[in-house]
Amino acid sequence: MLADVAHQGDVVVRVEKAADILAAQQRELVLVDIKTSNGLYREHRIQAATYAAMYEQRCLGQKIARVMVVRIPKDESGVVEPVEV
Repeated sequence: MLADVAHQGDVVVRVEKAADILAAQQRELVLVDIKTSNGLYREHRIQAATYAAMYEQRCLGQKIARVMVVRIPKDESGVVEPVEV
């Protein structure tokens, strides 16, 4: 999905990157985007949801059942934080 475009009504979104993981879990597709940051931000969720919408537009008939953002802290003091979008 490198340098792809998603259309949502009248809005066009250009994306220069792609999700980190697309996996099948119990016959359903799960999209995972991994973030290394000190926090989980709204933009992370929007980006992952955009990746899912783009995938569904390109691969007609295939739906993403779950979208996850997994935050890995930049320092060693934190814990890995998985969040469903």
